[in-house]
Amino acid sequence: CIYGITPPKSVAENTLPALTGKFGKPDVKTYPMQNRMGAKFDAYRYAWKLPNDIWIELDVSTKSIDKAQLMVTTKKYRRKKP
Repeated sequence: CIYGITPPKSVAENTLPALTGKFGKPDVKTYPMQNRMGAKFDAYRYAWKLPNDIWIELDVSTKSIDKAQLMVTTKKYRRKKP
């Protein structure tokens, strides 16, 4: 597994366009989030499935509203996740 954290602005300006240009259109899912002040919003998960069961996943606003998470995983790693 390769894991990294980046600010959401960097995702919008650099990471998402670069990944889309390299790997094509991602599968996009949204899920509800709420910050400490009670504001509710949608977070986004972008996923690309590559050959040999390699996955690239980009979560924007996963654990807080000011971070994004990028993971590259293999099938073996994905089976370990709870």
